[in-house]
Amino acid sequence: WWHDTTAGDLHVMVEGGDVEELQQRGDRLVALLDQDVRNGTLASAFVPSLAFPGKERAEQNFHAWQAFWRPERTTALKKALADDSIKLGVAPVAFAPFMALVKTKAMGTLAIPQSFFGLLGISRSRDRSDLVQISTLTPGAAYRSESFYKRLKLTGGVGIFDAGLFSQRLGDVLLSGFIKMTLIVGAMTLLVAFLYLLDWQLTGIG
Repeated sequence: WWHDTTAGDLHVMVEGGDVEELQQRGDRLVALLDQDVRNGTLASAFVPSLAFPGKERAEQNFHAWQAFWRPERTTALKKALADDSIKLGVAPVAFAPFMALVKTKAMGTLAIPQSFFGLLGISRSRDRSDLVQISTLTPGAAYRSESFYKRLKLTGGVGIFDAGLFSQRLGDVLLSGFIKMTLIVGAMTLLVAFLYLLDWQLTGIG
């Protein structure tokens, strides 16, 4: 299955009973798609968990943040901001909030604000019991619809709609149905012709 550039974007869906569960499932989806973006299977993949991660991913992000801002890097940043602020005529205290963020020892999880639901593709299910999140993915040069679809379905908890794959499968079903109908009609035609000829021969003998 080769990537059809006319097929358009893909849509993946996850559900959760509340915002926290939705964020957790979104985190698992991000983990699945990270490798796909790196190897070219996907050209882009924005999932709300990239902006509003759940508890576990938020902790992973914070550990990575701390690992990046080593003491020597923090000191160099502080000096650069102080030097540049003087050149630009900006009070050094203006950068205090950012430096506090760099040095922070803890970072909490931010729940997705309800006012962002529409922007992030989040809505209530038809029966209003769950939250549904639909994210758009853009296929990359290495995208293979069949293998990608199977891999995501095997993980469970993720729905996927690929218009190109859907059209291909629908075409296969229609073609298969047409072939079967043609064979049936052909077989019936041969049977009727045979019975007609048989009846004609019996009539001639009689």
